[in-house]
Amino acid sequence: MQQDANIIFIFSMPRSGSTLLQKLLAAHSKIATFAEPWLLLPLLNPDELGKNLYYNEERARNAIKEFLESLPGNRDDYLSELGKFISNVYLKKRESGEIYFVDKTPNYYHKIDEIAKVFPEAKFIFLFRNPLSVYASIMNTWYNRKFISSKYLIRDIKAAPKFLAAAYRKLSSRSLKVVYDELVKSPEETLRQIFSYLKLEFEDEILQNFSNVKLGGKYNWEKIGNTPGSEVNTKSIDKWISTFDSKYKKSNAIKYLKGIDESFILECDLTKEKLNEKLKHSRVKKIGIFDVVDYYFSTYLLSRIPQKKKNKVKYFLVDLFKRIGLINTSNKIKKMI
Repeated sequence: MQQDANIIFIFSMPRSGSTLLQKLLAAHSKIATFAEPWLLLPLLNPDELGKNLYYNEERARNAIKEFLESLPGNRDDYLSELGKFISNVYLKKRESGEIYFVDKTPNYYHKIDEIAKVFPEAKFIFLFRNPLSVYASIMNTWYNRKFISSKYLIRDIKAAPKFLAAAYRKLSSRSLKVVYDELVKSPEETLRQIFSYLKLEFEDEILQNFSNVKLGGKYNWEKIGNTPGSEVNTKSIDKWISTFDSKYKKSNAIKYLKGIDESFILECDLTKEKLNEKLKHSRVKKIGIFDVVDYYFSTYLLSRIPQKKKNKVKYFLVDLFKRIGLINTSNKIKKMI
């Protein structure tokens, strides 16, 4: 058996329940994991380097590209060796006799084709969730119910559905599809399907013990209060409706849904008609004048400011309002920017 056969990749949009699924899998005695490795993003395309302060990045990109092309098998030689290297690195995390290592890095949706090529024997789990639930969850979790101001997350909610749907169509014969709504409605049945795909026995204590799994790492969403909880329930399925609580937010949700790839919606076991019908019948009492301002401020201004600068402003304002006794305002700013 090839080493990469012992790797499980979870592909999904952010806020799709991937951390919940990761913890449920890691509660199995034969599965190890770590919050979000991110290892493959810089390694798959070393000739697509970002900014670096201590060498000429353009020269580095060109040099790496020329070197890869000089190999007998060109880039394929590099990718083949990369697969062996990463498999051996992940083997180090299987330190208690586990069979599998789970890599759950949301931004891998950009690189699924390359990952499939580098890891021909790996297990792929595609997690699909209603994109309006994802949109609402991002707003609720990180922006205090306001619009998204991160250019990366704005890109994710728009681009990820198309990438994921296309990749699943191409790789469905070697992959497993999990629909979030079904996972929370019938967790044991869904887990049995997953473990059957992994050729593992279902362990009865998983649903009781998964909340005790420690993912580790700085980019562990539990550390900022986004713990999946101690039980799997269906409360989150239609929670998204209450987020779009003004006429403007509602119209924005309809516009967003219109731009989503139809095939992704179908993979979520939904239709655009069904989701539009739910939006149509949701009751809103306010027009949302502030929401209009917030949308354009967040989307067209804040999203263009580098995160480091936003953080400096945020920490200054959080500290200022805390010092003058406006604790609630301080907490709101902490979530919004």
